[in-house]
Amino acid sequence: MAVGLSFLAILIYVAWRFKQVSYGLGGIVALLHDVVIIYGVISIAGIEYSLNVMAVILTVIGFSINDTIVIFDRVREDVKKFRKEDLETIFNTAINETLGRTILTSGTVMMVVLILFFFGGR
Repeated sequence: MAVGLSFLAILIYVAWRFKQVSYGLGGIVALLHDVVIIYGVISIAGIEYSLNVMAVILTVIGFSINDTIVIFDRVREDVKKFRKEDLETIFNTAINETLGRTILTSGTVMMVVLILFFFGGR
């Protein structure tokens, strides 16, 4: 129930922040995708669900929604900047502009996740 309420709160916040419900829905869909992938890997690997695993999941969720909001913010800026371009070009431009930041942040998050997973709580 808490996860559902938190997703609803994220949806409301992102929709309010960007003044469009579609951004909120997109953020939630991206977040759900990341969570499903994490749980799938945990299930396939046969990893026992513990507090360390929960910390890893929460870390990835926090990173995921933050990165999604950064990309959406760049899309919003590029829509104003490139009014005559089609949406596909605008989305590609926004993703390319934030790709370096995303790769660096992903690498940092991956290091933290691996440390929490292998050494946390022992």
